[in-house]
Amino acid sequence: MDRTERGTVGLVVGYAATLSLVAVVDESALWLAWAVTMTVLAGAALVRFNRSKTRKSDRPGE
Repeated sequence: MDRTERGTVGLVVGYAATLSLVAVVDESALWLAWAVTMTVLAGAALVRFNRSKTRKSDRPGE
């Protein structure tokens, strides 16, 4: 597995674990905090992975 695949697996595992925890607690403020946090984490991961690919492909000779 390459770095992006490991990152995706980590996000999915973290998503599922925290989702089950929030579902058990079932607190509306916690649901909102969870949704915002997961959105920010997923967006940050997309930006990070896409920037690293862009930088490598912009280098001459690669």
